[in-house]
Amino acid sequence: MNRPFLPRLLLSGLLVASTAGFLAGSTFRMGALPVPQGPVRTLLGEWAPGAPAGDPVGSEICGACHADIAAAQEAHPMARTGRPLDAEAVDSWFSADRLAPAVLWRSEGPEAAERPRYRAAAEGIDLVDPAGERAPVHAVFGSGLRGVTPVQFAPDGAMRELRVSWSHGLGSWIETPGSENDRHPLGDLDSPREMRNCVGCHATAVVWNGLAPDLEQSEWGVGCERCHGPGEAHARSANSGLVFNPGRLDPAAEVRFCGQCHRQPADFEPLEVLRRELGLARHAGGSLMMSACFRASPAETTIACTDCHDPHRAETSVAERSRAVCRRCHEDPAAAHRYERVTAASDCLACHLPQREEVFPGAGFTDHWIRVQGTPPAPGSSEERAEIEYLELLYRNELAGDHDPVEEARLLVALGELLFAQGLGDTAIETLERGLEAEPDYQRLLKAAALLRQTGRAESADAALTRATSMEPEAAQAFFDLGDLRLAEGRGTAAVGPLERARELDATSTIVAARLGAAYREAGRIDEGLREGLAAVELAASSMTAWLELGLTRWRRRELTKADEALRTAHRLDSDAPPVLDALARLLALDPDPEVRDVTEARRLAERLAGFGGYEEPYSLDLLAAVYAADGDFELAVRTAEFAVSQAETAGAEAFAQEARERLTLYREGEVWRSTDLPYRRFE
Repeated sequence: MNRPFLPRLLLSGLLVASTAGFLAGSTFRMGALPVPQGPVRTLLGEWAPGAPAGDPVGSEICGACHADIAAAQEAHPMARTGRPLDAEAVDSWFSADRLAPAVLWRSEGPEAAERPRYRAAAEGIDLVDPAGERAPVHAVFGSGLRGVTPVQFAPDGAMRELRVSWSHGLGSWIETPGSENDRHPLGDLDSPREMRNCVGCHATAVVWNGLAPDLEQSEWGVGCERCHGPGEAHARSANSGLVFNPGRLDPAAEVRFCGQCHRQPADFEPLEVLRRELGLARHAGGSLMMSACFRASPAETTIACTDCHDPHRAETSVAERSRAVCRRCHEDPAAAHRYERVTAASDCLACHLPQREEVFPGAGFTDHWIRVQGTPPAPGSSEERAEIEYLELLYRNELAGDHDPVEEARLLVALGELLFAQGLGDTAIETLERGLEAEPDYQRLLKAAALLRQTGRAESADAALTRATSMEPEAAQAFFDLGDLRLAEGRGTAAVGPLERARELDATSTIVAARLGAAYREAGRIDEGLREGLAAVELAASSMTAWLELGLTRWRRRELTKADEALRTAHRLDSDAPPVLDALARLLALDPDPEVRDVTEARRLAERLAGFGGYEEPYSLDLLAAVYAADGDFELAVRTAEFAVSQAETAGAEAFAQEARERLTLYREGEVWRSTDLPYRRFE
C-alpha cells in the first residue's frame, strides 16, 4: 500500500555519546517517547552525532532506489513483527478453524471452558470473558515464526497484551507467556509509557490518534527507517551521507544498537540476569552482551549481531557463519574440548547457543549467552563477582543518560541491588533512597522495601510498602509484605490491618492466612489466630509454615499436646527449617509444663540449629545454652551462654546481650530458664 508523505512519529531514538568503545561510555537506548499532544506529532531520534533531522518517508520510497534490499527486507520476519487487525490479519490468525480449538492454559484457575476466548465480532475480533466482558483486538505483535500476541489500545494511551496468544509450534491458542499472574481475566493494562516502549519495537512510524496509535496510517513492523533513521533528507538529495547506517558502527556499538529492541542487560532485573532465567533467551542482545565472548573482547573486534545474521534477509541457518566467527578466537576447537568429539565442522551452536523451548510453548529461542551450559557460578566466586561488577557498570552507564523519573527509579533500585550484593551496604542504601525520591513504580517499591528490610531499615521499608499499597490497592503483595515486615518487627497489632487486606485480595494463599494467624496471635487475638491457622493448614496440608504458625498458636493457647503435634508435623515437612527447630526445641525443653517435655530430642534439635550458624550465631547459641541447662549440663550451658553474650556484643545486639547475661546468671547458679517466649523476628 502506498502511503502519503506525511509527518509521522518515528519510534526509534539512538542516543550516541561516542562509538569509540563500549566501556568508553557510549549509550544506545530507545528515545524518550513523550505523550502525544495532538492527532499527529513528529518525534525524531538522535541517530548519531551530526545526523540530519527530517521526517520518515516510508519503506516504499526507500525501495525506489534499493529495490533488492527493500524486497528482501519486506519478507524478513522483523517486517512482520507488528500489524493492525485488517482483513488479512483476520484471515491469517482468526479464521473459524483457528478460533475453534480450546485454549491451553498453564496457570491455575477456572476450567478452560470458564476462561476467555476469541470470538468474531461485528467490527473484528474480541477476546470475550465468560462473564461477558470484551476486549477488541486492534493489532497483533509477533512475526508468526513462533506465534503472535494480540493487543488492544485504549483511548487513554494504555495497552493490553491480551491473555491469549497463538503458538505456531503447538498449532493452538495458549495463555500468553508472562500473563499467568495477571489480575484481569482479559489481561492487565500497561501504562501509556509502557505502551509506547512496546510499540517502539513493533512499528517503524506512528501517526497518533489522540493518545493511541492510528492503526491505518501508522507504519507497522520493522521497516527501513526503524534502523536507518528518517529518510527525508536522504531521499531528497540521494546523498548516502544523509542517512544513518548501523553497519558502520563498531561491533560492540552494533550489539547495543540492536539491543534497542533485542534488549540489553540493564533492561532486566539484575537477578533475572545473574540467575540466567529462561526468559532471557527471548532477548538475544541482553544475553549476548553477558557472554564472555562479548565482555572480554576488544570493542572493535568483539562478536556482533551481523556476524551471524543478515538484517535484510531471512535466513534458514547461521551455523556456517557462526563457526567462522567462533574460529576467529578458537582456532583449534578440537584441542579445546577434552571429552567431546569436536572437529572444525562441528556445530558450535548446538552446545553453546542451545534452543530454549520453555519460554514460549511450542517454539524454541536461541540462548545467545555463549557459555559452557550449566548452573550459574557459585555465590562469591570470581566469575559471579565479574558478572555483578559488569552489570553495575552497565547500569551506571545507562544512568548517565536522560531518563524520565520512572525509568531513573528502576535503574537506581537495580543498581542498589547490585551494590548490596557486593556488600556495599551504605552506598546501596544511598542509591535506593535516590530511587525512592524519583517515581518508582509498584515493583520497584517492593524491591526497594525488601532490600531496606534486609539492611535493618525497617522504617524506610515500611514507608515504601505503604506507598505501594496506595499505588495498587487491589494487589495483595504490598499489603502482605507490609504486614509481614511489621510482624517481624514485633508489631503484631500494626500487622493485622495490611494482612487482613492481603487475605481479602488473595483468599487462597496459604502463606497469607498463616501470617495473618500469627499477627492475630501476637496481637492477643488468640481465637482469630487459631481460625486463620486452621484455615492455612486446610488450604495446604503440606505447608511447613502453616503447621508452624498453627503450632505456635496452639502453644500460646496452652494446648500443649496439639502444639507438639503441629510442630512435629512442620518438622517432618522441613527438618532443616530454623524457625521449626527453634520452636520445637523450646517447647520440648523450656516450657514450664512437663507434659510434652523431651529434653534429649530438644538437645538434638538445638545443636542442629546452632550448627547451621557455625556455632557462632548468638540467638541459636543462647537457645542451646538453655537446653543444655534443662538437660542438667550446667558447665556446658555456662560456656555456651558466655560465647552467646560475646557474639551478641560483637554484633551490636546490646539489648539481647543483656537478656543473655541474665540467663547466664541462672546457669551459674544451677538453675534452669523456663519460658514460652517465641520471638517472631528471630529468623529474619
